[in-house]
Amino acid sequence: MKHVIKNSMIVMMSVLFVMESCSKSNTSISQPVTDNPSITVQSGSWMINNLSQSTEDKTSQFVGYVFTFASGGVIKAQINGALTTGTWSYIPSAVTYYGSTPSKASFTINLGNSTPLSRLSKIWNIDSTNTSSSNLSLISPEVAENLKLNFTKIK
Repeated sequence: MKHVIKNSMIVMMSVLFVMESCSKSNTSISQPVTDNPSITVQSGSWMINNLSQSTEDKTSQFVGYVFTFASGGVIKAQINGALTTGTWSYIPSAVTYYGSTPSKASFTINLGNSTPLSRLSKIWNIDSTNTSSSNLSLISPEVAENLKLNFTKIK
């Protein structure tokens, strides 16, 4: 009998552990997206006011583009009447345990492989020190790239 109770407790603890470690992430841009009070992304029109790689300024490649982050993970890039539709997603930073390195909140953009929008199609880390409701600051997680992207809300 003791053995049955012990085995039942082990099974229950295992099930609880699995349930605890699974989580759903269904973030919609129509509501503020946040994993900390300083990170908020709102729906609306945005422009790129900075894209730099090391000491090279690549912002001019995006002059005239208007980006719209919509619900359902849809991003639209429009310039001179031409529209490109892609996807975006937000992943909050993960909880860390006992000395492990904390993960950073990330923002994934996929606008296809046409130049110049392909430069934006990747997983970005969110720079929480420079992000607000009217500014989205992203950094490439690939340190050697030294790539920084900044969106500013225009509407």
